[in-house]
Amino acid sequence: MVQVMKSAVSRFFYPFWLLLTVLGSYAMIVSGFPEATTVILFFFASCGVILALEWWMPVNRDWVKPHKDVITDIAHFFFSAGVTVSLIRVLLYMPLFMLASYISSVIPFSLWPAKWPLLIQFVLMVILVDFFTYWVHRFMHTIDFLWRIHSVHHSVSRLYSFNSVRVHPFETILFYVAQTAPMVLLGAPVELMAMFTCFIGVTSLLQHCNIDIHYGVFNRVFSTSDLHRWHHSKIVKEALNYGDNLIIWDIVFGSYYLPDRKGPAELGIGGAIREYPQNYIGQVLAPFTWKRLAYSSDDTVASKVSGDHD
Repeated sequence: MVQVMKSAVSRFFYPFWLLLTVLGSYAMIVSGFPEATTVILFFFASCGVILALEWWMPVNRDWVKPHKDVITDIAHFFFSAGVTVSLIRVLLYMPLFMLASYISSVIPFSLWPAKWPLLIQFVLMVILVDFFTYWVHRFMHTIDFLWRIHSVHHSVSRLYSFNSVRVHPFETILFYVAQTAPMVLLGAPVELMAMFTCFIGVTSLLQHCNIDIHYGVFNRVFSTSDLHRWHHSKIVKEALNYGDNLIIWDIVFGSYYLPDRKGPAELGIGGAIREYPQNYIGQVLAPFTWKRLAYSSDDTVASKVSGDHD
């Protein structure tokens, strides 16, 4: 009986939870629930369910045990997902909405199809935003200083749902701007932005989750944990799959990589790195103290250390 339940969860949980997130957040928002309440509810409900499933049916049993990383990930959640995002909203939203208002006053037609059904608008937003974040993410693997910032996210020795929030504050700013600015300037409604925020919070948890899920065709549409485990490979040429929510832009631009479901032999940062800091303050400072972390004995290693990850 237990095995039958695990098999059902393995095959149906992923599409069920994605659909619940999209339709549930849509229903709450059109019913008048505050956007912030909706986002918080779906994120923490998803955290509870996914963490329970990671304990019950993990891909890798060793990843269930903490690797001295939980406190660090909680600090990243509080400061990157909490404080940093709150500051960005205060500093960025007002200028963006003012600029969007000006654009709408000088252009005689609407840039965003606001009259379309909200769910159709949502699909369009996910596809467009993922195009922008795909290139931000890919550049983070090819541009030296951006890689140093992004290396914080790749410093994990295991993958579980909550290290999805292990992100340097500067990376939070870059991704938030890439996700938000184009949509605000195009005139996307606030309700749609809230739905999208619910969706990316849940897909990020699922992308990093340690649950034995059989994705099937979803591996050709969404950026699943099967694909993202390879993105965290310590071998540079395997660290592909840059899609944030979708994997379609990786297919289009030739960075799709899924040799098997098992994932790489080892996770971490490629190149010759001394011991990477595992506490929050050390990780925030890591991009600025890079020479103390990175060293090389030849040009090949040096290029990997500097961020040539494409």
